[in-house]
Amino acid sequence: MSFQNTRLVTYSMRRPVDIDHLFKDPDTALPVMLIATRTVPHSPRDSQWKLAWKVGKSNTGVPVQREISLFRNQDCMSWGPITRTAEEYTRAVEITQMSFSNRKRLEKIASDAPLHRPNGKAHCQDWLVSVLEAAEKQGLLSRSDWTAAVKAVADV
Repeated sequence: MSFQNTRLVTYSMRRPVDIDHLFKDPDTALPVMLIATRTVPHSPRDSQWKLAWKVGKSNTGVPVQREISLFRNQDCMSWGPITRTAEEYTRAVEITQMSFSNRKRLEKIASDAPLHRPNGKAHCQDWLVSVLEAAEKQGLLSRSDWTAAVKAVADV
């Protein structure tokens, strides 16, 4: 796979609204989920994957979550961890319970993970798998937990 360390942002790409100042990540163990959202056109490789954990609810009852993902336009790019209201998704699978300090380590792993262009071989989902592999190497996740989650969303 061809990895790039570029995080080039152009004028047309705006950072999504981050509401982490309103909903702080609590200092308690929370379930970390692998979330897959089916996109159009649809094939499993087109689905958008992210890691997320719930940090609260809005005044209207909508769940608020902290997310780690890549955003796709013609390239993949990362804005880093973002707290936002949960969007509709196709499937969510719990990977593991994770302490606050380990979630911060997971965010750092994702921030340091090299990006790669979608080119028919490398894909945004591959980036997320590389984050999970790095988290396993650092003892944050077991291989069986994260591979089971990936298998559970692979057909979305």
